Amino acid sequence: MINAGVDYDSHFPAGYEAGHTAGLRLLRVAARTRAEHGRQAVGPLYEAIGTQVFDSGAAATLGAEERGSREFAEPLVEQAGLPAGLASALDDASWDGEVRAEPARRSR
Repeated sequence: MINAGVDYDSHFPAGYEAGHTAGLRLLRVAARTRAEHGRQAVGPLYEAIGTQVFDSGAAATLGAEERGSREFAEPLVEQAGLPAGLASALDDASWDGEVRAEPARRSR
């Protein structure tokens, strides 16, 4: 969200925008999770996503678009003990306001 007005092609390496978009899509799922299941449910979800993205060799073989897909997110949502249907937030831009507001909440 911070870089929304920046020209990705001239300011970032190739492929950055796809990774940024995948991250935004996963943050939508986190926002919905918090809204429907409380803040305590977000930690296990972040852990599941982070482990898959940063600690698993399997994630390295996926493109950024795939990391922002339902096929990627649903098993991680379930691993966190949450309903797989939360992954439908990936495509729901109505959660973007919540995602934008989060950094302001954290700085208080």
